[in-house]
Amino acid sequence: MNEQETIDMVKQGYDCYMRGDIQSVIDMCADDVEWILPEVDGAPFTGTWKGKQDVARYFQTFNQCLRTTKFEIRDIFVQEGKAVVLAYFAGEAIPTGRPLENEIVHILTYRDGKLQRFQQYGDTAATRMAFSSASAGIATGQSAQALH
Repeated sequence: MNEQETIDMVKQGYDCYMRGDIQSVIDMCADDVEWILPEVDGAPFTGTWKGKQDVARYFQTFNQCLRTTKFEIRDIFVQEGKAVVLAYFAGEAIPTGRPLENEIVHILTYRDGKLQRFQQYGDTAATRMAFSSASAGIATGQSAQALH
């Protein structure tokens, strides 16, 4: 894939995601795709997901855990079958009702016209805080003492 084809594929994937067309995102993936997010306690969509079926479970889990209110691509850099995407995410952790805002970086690797690897980097502390029941309790006025 040349650089323009890679950019077009990246944009198409994010357009599908933003429309909620997750099946099309999965169809753009290689059979042995790796989907990697840093592990965060209490956030079950984090970690490593392997293969299309696992990625489908990732999206199902993600949508059960997070309500997206805003997602913006800020910039895309492409070179030799790889894309680096700078993005902004805002949403709400459904289990706690706490907001989550995060500047994120996605590194996408393509092989033979398919997404081979997706890796996300972002503020894991913000994710942990949004999903922490202790943080939710403090945010709703419970004292730290009552949580122990």
